[in-house]
Amino acid sequence: MKLTWSERAQADIFEIARYIGTDNRSAAAAWVKKVSDHAQLAREFPQAGRIVPEYSKDDLREVLMDNYRIVYLVSTEGIMIVTVFERHRQFPEE
Repeated sequence: MKLTWSERAQADIFEIARYIGTDNRSAAAAWVKKVSDHAQLAREFPQAGRIVPEYSKDDLREVLMDNYRIVYLVSTEGIMIVTVFERHRQFPEE
């Protein structure tokens, strides 16, 4: 399956990595790699992620990584990472 990243997800990754990088650039790079690895797993096993509880739609799923939620959309074209955010935050509005 094809894996794509929405503009929002790309911005999320950039902002979180920038924040982590203010204290430790190598930790920020490791975090980005870990997010990418989780996204690849979602691409390989799209139904393994849980259904996003706020929406209860079978095609909107997420994988949990430490304190983050990686939300993705499953379609016939592939997987699109929609957003990445900290678990304690509200689900982002569209």
